Amino acid sequence: MASAHAVVSLPRAYSSPGFYVANASASPWPKMKAGIWEPYTFELLDCLLSNHTNAIFVDVGAFVGPLSLYAASLNATVFAAEADVDNFASLLANVAANPLSLRRRLSTHLLAIAKESGIAVMSKPARDEDIALEHRLTEQDPSAVSIMESVRNSGHADDFSADPLLKREEWTVPTMGLHTYLQHILSVASGGPTAKHRLVLSMDIEGAEIDALQAAFPLLSSMDPVERPPLILEMHPGFFALEGGSRARYVASTSRVLSLYSGLYFLGRDDKPRCQPGAEKAEHCHWPAVLAKFTSVHHLASFMTDTTQEAFMLHASNDPALARSSIIQVKMSGDNLAHHRREDALEDILTSHYGLNALALAGVTLEASGL
Repeated sequence: MASAHAVVSLPRAYSSPGFYVANASASPWPKMKAGIWEPYTFELLDCLLSNHTNAIFVDVGAFVGPLSLYAASLNATVFAAEADVDNFASLLANVAANPLSLRRRLSTHLLAIAKESGIAVMSKPARDEDIALEHRLTEQDPSAVSIMESVRNSGHADDFSADPLLKREEWTVPTMGLHTYLQHILSVASGGPTAKHRLVLSMDIEGAEIDALQAAFPLLSSMDPVERPPLILEMHPGFFALEGGSRARYVASTSRVLSLYSGLYFLGRDDKPRCQPGAEKAEHCHWPAVLAKFTSVHHLASFMTDTTQEAFMLHASNDPALARSSIIQVKMSGDNLAHHRREDALEDILTSHYGLNALALAGVTLEASGL
């Protein structure tokens, strides 16, 4: 039975009634409860999934389940794929903490979504207490989502393996092409592949989106544009070097798929929270999502080529109803980068402008949450 101590109660601005997790003090739940962990993503999910029957949410790179659990709490049917074995174990525990009514809507798969089916070697920095503290503080977080060995070895991402101080742990995991995964999902979804579904795809796979999107192009291009699933993507152009053509190949491959969408948006947040008068709790404050629209796929390609950001959030959609949604929409310009600040900056703004400690007000402490 779910414990009351493991409940994730969300800010009032969110549509979700909340859900349960195995350990509410573990990352990212304290920041999510405070409304400072990717608030723009949840507002977009509210727009895309709320009030839709037969909604299907596909979460590729599900981490420990924040988006999957949120979508399931909105009554969507969820398929969550995660390739990191530690994250997957936490995902299973978090799903299990919920009542049967939510669990039966959420399917989990230990799987790396890639270009084709097979077996991949995965790796990430090891949790080794013998590693020098200074080194661990300046290098990649050992809990970070892993990068497929094939991507890292081909020069597409930072290669930590040459560093003698940074030990790595490795494992193998089955892979499946994104097109195959989506076809399987549609075949088992309620009503079968011919039924009308509201399919939404989220993907954060640390640079491997170049192969996954390329594999999905034939399937996506064969769909009626209006039925094509909206995408919520974490793009990683900064993982691909300008030298040697890696960045150019990344931009060309991803842009080919994204050209199937008439609406391409940089997804971020407004530069200040909206707080109710006399707000004393973090749940009374909200950072509205902002969709900054690229003028064309060529505009997006130019941005990905020139950006110094390692990653950014992108929304792709052919849904005309998006223009009538409550989400703030602006034209994409250099100034819009201010909408994509790190979540720790959100806490700083909340404290400096409103005198509120978001995490403390969410019922946790920085020490307890390990942040």
